Amino acid sequence: MAQVKVTAFRFTDEELELLEVIQGHTGIRSRMEAMRTVLRYYARAEGLEVTPPEVDPSTKPRKART
Repeated sequence: MAQVKVTAFRFTDEELELLEVIQGHTGIRSRMEAMRTVLRYYARAEGLEVTPPEVDPSTKPRKART
Protein backbone atom coordinates (compact mmCIF):
# COMPACT_ATOMS: atom_id res chain seq x y z
CA MET A 1 0.00 0.00 0.00
CA ALA A 2 1.28 3.46 -0.85
CA GLN A 3 2.24 5.76 1.94
CA VAL A 4 -0.17 8.67 2.24
CA LYS A 5 0.94 12.23 2.94
CA VAL A 6 -1.52 14.88 4.00
CA THR A 7 -1.35 18.22 2.19
CA ALA A 8 -3.75 21.10 2.67
CA PHE A 9 -4.47 23.56 -0.09
CA ARG A 10 -7.18 26.03 -1.03
CA PHE A 11 -9.40 26.17 -4.08
CA THR A 12 -11.04 29.16 -5.67
CA ASP A 13 -14.80 29.05 -6.21
CA GLU A 14 -14.15 28.45 -9.91
CA GLU A 15 -11.87 25.48 -9.16
CA LEU A 16 -14.43 23.97 -6.80
CA GLU A 17 -17.10 24.37 -9.46
CA LEU A 18 -14.83 22.65 -11.98
CA LEU A 19 -14.30 19.77 -9.56
CA GLU A 20 -18.07 19.46 -9.17
CA VAL A 21 -18.46 19.36 -12.96
CA ILE A 22 -15.80 16.63 -13.14
CA GLN A 23 -17.57 14.70 -10.39
CA GLY A 24 -20.90 14.97 -12.20
CA HIS A 25 -19.36 13.97 -15.52
CA THR A 26 -17.52 10.95 -14.12
CA GLY A 27 -19.85 9.88 -11.32
CA ILE A 28 -17.04 10.17 -8.79
CA ARG A 29 -18.44 11.09 -5.38
CA SER A 30 -15.47 12.63 -3.56
CA ARG A 31 -13.44 15.67 -4.52
CA MET A 32 -10.22 13.90 -3.55
CA GLU A 33 -10.91 10.95 -5.82
CA ALA A 34 -11.82 13.39 -8.63
CA MET A 35 -8.46 15.14 -8.11
CA ARG A 36 -6.60 11.82 -8.20
CA THR A 37 -8.41 10.83 -11.37
CA VAL A 38 -7.59 14.12 -13.08
CA LEU A 39 -3.92 13.83 -12.09
CA ARG A 40 -3.68 10.30 -13.48
CA TYR A 41 -5.53 11.33 -16.67
CA TYR A 42 -3.20 14.29 -17.21
CA ALA A 43 -0.09 12.19 -16.61
CA ARG A 44 -1.23 9.57 -19.15
CA ALA A 45 -2.23 12.21 -21.70
CA GLU A 46 1.19 13.87 -21.43
CA GLY A 47 3.13 10.60 -21.37
CA LEU A 48 4.48 11.29 -17.90
CA GLU A 49 5.83 8.47 -15.80
CA VAL A 50 6.32 8.70 -12.08
CA THR A 51 8.52 6.19 -10.32
CA PRO A 52 6.99 5.26 -6.99
CA PRO A 53 9.28 5.89 -4.02
CA GLU A 54 11.06 2.87 -2.63
CA VAL A 55 9.41 1.41 0.44
CA ASP A 56 11.56 0.71 3.48
CA PRO A 57 11.00 -3.03 4.11
CA SER A 58 11.65 -2.54 7.83
CA THR A 59 8.46 -0.51 8.25
CA LYS A 60 5.18 -2.34 8.58
CA PRO A 61 2.17 -0.98 6.70
CA ARG A 62 -0.78 0.02 8.86
CA LYS A 63 -3.82 -2.20 8.79
CA ALA A 64 -6.86 -0.66 7.12
CA ARG A 65 -9.75 0.25 9.38
CA THR A 66 -12.89 -1.74 8.77
